[in-house]
Amino acid sequence: MTQSGSSKGHGGESFVEQDLIEKAVHGNDWRGLNPAQIGEGEFFDRVTVILPCYMGQQELALTFAGLSRQTYPHHLIEVIVVDDGSDPPIKLPSQLPFEASVVLQERDGFGLARARNLGASSARGEILIFLDCDMIPESQLVEAHARWHYENKFGLTLGFRSHADFSGISPEDLVKANKVEDLLSGRKVTTPQWIEFHMGRTKNLTSNDSDLFRIATGGNLGIRKSFFDTVGGFDSSFRQWGGEDIEFGFRAFNMGAVLIPERLAKAWHQGEGASPDPEEEVSLEQQRNRLSHLIAEKTFRDSSAGRSFEIPMLAVAIHAEQQTLNEIASQVESVLSSTFHDLVVCVEISDSHPGRINLDRQYGPDPRVVVANDVSEQVSTASFQLEMPPEFCFNAGDIRYLMNSIEKSGLVKVDLGSQGEIRLVRTRALKRSEQIGLVDRWAGAADLFGEKLITAEKLGNYKKSGKTKAPPSSSLNPPFWLLVTKVFKRVMGIRSFSDLRNLISWCFRGVLNVTRRMKLKDKLQDIGTDKNALNAPNWIRIVGDGSYFPHARPWRGESSSVEVVLVSPNEKNWDSTLVRTVVLGEKTGIPLAPPVNAKVFNPAGFKEVKTGSQIVDIPESKRSKDFIRQARSALGVEIERIDSSKSAQKVLELLAIGVPVILKQNDQAESWLGKKVVSLLNGIDVEELKDPTVREKVSVDLRRAVLEEHSIENRLQQIREQAGLPIFREPSVSVVVATNRPDMTERIFNTVKQQDHKNLELVLALHGEGFEDSYPNFFESDIGVTVLRYPKETIFGNVLSEASSAASGEWIAKMDDDDWYGEEHISDLLLAASYSDADLVGKGSEFVYLTEENLTIRRDLGDSEVESRTIGGGAMLVKAEIFREINGWRELTRGVDTALIDDVVSNGGRVWRTHPFGYLLRRTKSQHTWEVDDKYFLRHADQRWEGFASELVGVLSR
Repeated sequence: MTQSGSSKGHGGESFVEQDLIEKAVHGNDWRGLNPAQIGEGEFFDRVTVILPCYMGQQELALTFAGLSRQTYPHHLIEVIVVDDGSDPPIKLPSQLPFEASVVLQERDGFGLARARNLGASSARGEILIFLDCDMIPESQLVEAHARWHYENKFGLTLGFRSHADFSGISPEDLVKANKVEDLLSGRKVTTPQWIEFHMGRTKNLTSNDSDLFRIATGGNLGIRKSFFDTVGGFDSSFRQWGGEDIEFGFRAFNMGAVLIPERLAKAWHQGEGASPDPEEEVSLEQQRNRLSHLIAEKTFRDSSAGRSFEIPMLAVAIHAEQQTLNEIASQVESVLSSTFHDLVVCVEISDSHPGRINLDRQYGPDPRVVVANDVSEQVSTASFQLEMPPEFCFNAGDIRYLMNSIEKSGLVKVDLGSQGEIRLVRTRALKRSEQIGLVDRWAGAADLFGEKLITAEKLGNYKKSGKTKAPPSSSLNPPFWLLVTKVFKRVMGIRSFSDLRNLISWCFRGVLNVTRRMKLKDKLQDIGTDKNALNAPNWIRIVGDGSYFPHARPWRGESSSVEVVLVSPNEKNWDSTLVRTVVLGEKTGIPLAPPVNAKVFNPAGFKEVKTGSQIVDIPESKRSKDFIRQARSALGVEIERIDSSKSAQKVLELLAIGVPVILKQNDQAESWLGKKVVSLLNGIDVEELKDPTVREKVSVDLRRAVLEEHSIENRLQQIREQAGLPIFREPSVSVVVATNRPDMTERIFNTVKQQDHKNLELVLALHGEGFEDSYPNFFESDIGVTVLRYPKETIFGNVLSEASSAASGEWIAKMDDDDWYGEEHISDLLLAASYSDADLVGKGSEFVYLTEENLTIRRDLGDSEVESRTIGGGAMLVKAEIFREINGWRELTRGVDTALIDDVVSNGGRVWRTHPFGYLLRRTKSQHTWEVDDKYFLRHADQRWEGFASELVGVLSR
């Protein structure tokens, strides 16, 4: 292997390559191919249909009846039945309109993979179609598969299936029928929902997801024989049910295959049930563990530190010919010490190199190192290939950074200036370039799959190998392991009493230095917190005691750019005629307590306290981080009274982080904290705080009041309003609801109308039939309402996308028509978005009302106020901006919420799960997109309450 440049050539060659690139499939967007329509193609290639079979004589009769009806020319069809040791042996039906034969295979366990390979090796056709022997094809199945293989010689056509009971249906019935489906009237028909989920998630296999191959099923699959041989066929070592087709799909995908979903290649499985039976589930679970070693894709394995796999995720190529032994070893060691462990180092070196023998002996036994004359075979099996220039060494985190960077691209390059460049590429992107005949396959990978350029500064500093590697990231103190190493070396170097005395002195000085640096680090953190608190704008000044609004500048009589002067209580030394003035306290209703910096003091990280936790006094820690940590470990914090700015500020900070406060004397509290907060404090029952849900409910009510009334942003709005200055409206929110239940439309409208956040609109998507012609009362309310109608056949994800595209808000909230919500629901989500800086915010479906049981339960206790992708589909709020960037909801019938979260995260967005109060999931016996029964919820219940616990959960009553 040699590292070639990325030049695309000159003159005619560049035009030829550009033409090849334009005609090629980019990524897996198969929609650019243009096969003949069914019934309009001119065909000349023979198609071999391979039917592995074991004891399936009866089912095979119906399968052959379906094959005899094919629209593809019969003289170009060959059918091979591979009998996997049936007793009695399989026999062919008589008078078939095409060539057919039986190939015998000795029974040796589950032989499906071997049978398919045997059929392929016996085939005379240029195109292979693998079909299970109990699958009845529709009449156009062979043509539907084959037409794509005239367009692309490196494609995998993936057919679809449904399941039904065919008892009582004869081969003669099938031959006479127009469609197989016509014979199934009144019979239950099922389809594998997992396939439909992944089809929607991947936008019909056109997305850049790295696991598109997972829906490859060998029971209905088409491929050119030449490409099948190149891929290497199915892995014949699979001797039990499940997984062999996904593994084959991965290898084909990794070799550049275009995966083409063909719904016209429809087959019918003889027998109900689209899901594996219990025995198959056990086998599939065992196979998953095996697949983790064979499929180098992130969702199939946990590539944690220390794990190695049979097929590595990454192959790092080192071109050793022009380097010394030490330089090669330095490169190898820098790769092996990477924090990304799922890799193999491939050293390409000739036998004549003077360091070859030593390299073989040093790294030959290492399973993560290959030393060979030609490493192209080892490199090409990995999903990614990385080439590094001579004399370059990686830092520990560099390779992981590069692997994260290639997420949406085919090629990542790092320009190292005179030292060359680093190139990381998807193997399938290189293979695709080879398939279409490009001279520069690396440049082709960039053109076909996208390219990302990274500067050396972003990757990190680098040094030449053989000397010194880049230093670790700067820190005030060296890592602990480095300190231990230094001490160990000194101890091992003691040869005399003088050495021991010097060591003791050196250790003493070292301890002093470490302590000094730790103190300096604490000071720097405090400075950072203080800087974060400097939020008083320049248009405001204060007269009197500045502790009422920390960091506001004192009023010195200047008027330029100053809009408001705050006046502390009882302050008389000011002139109200010079500029607008606002007096803090009872006169204006603005509380005396200093505002809270919600970026520092907020519920993020709120947790359930341990059993036996007590009420404690206010922690005395100076640093905000320590103060929050200590306070959160207590059941609550007790304070005697509020009589100063400092005490009021501490109380608000505690409440903002979610810690209940017990106020022993409240005679002056209202002037400092306001009526609402004091009322909530007076209602606290210390004994009830021992119940985790009650404590969190108290915490939520208090933090909600504090952050809505005492944050810096809200205090500034209060001041501007009192001064008569304009204020901005609260953020606009569009609530999107899709419903197929006419009886729920009024209910959800009233729920949205009762939200305390008033800058709202409702986009109501009526999905199906039975709705009223008009809803005049909707348009008489204060909120804007848009009503859209969709036929029931419209895919749910498309309904949501079109409804969301009609939304005008800065945020889009998804609510469900049958769940219960509190009036603060939207406000809660906006509040969480403000302190978490998240792009998508939601509540977990922790509270569930089981209607059949008349029981309210809570599950997942303690999983709130964290970054999390587990969010209830009916309680989501997403920025409209990022919603547009990800092109809305996916085209799915179910699982749209999970898919949206995945898309937001893939787009670089942050997802936050706030507290669960104000959202109650309803579970009935009627159909839900989330198909689990009441037993599931009861098994996972942390707490239970008889009846409809609306007051506890904080939702509007029924």
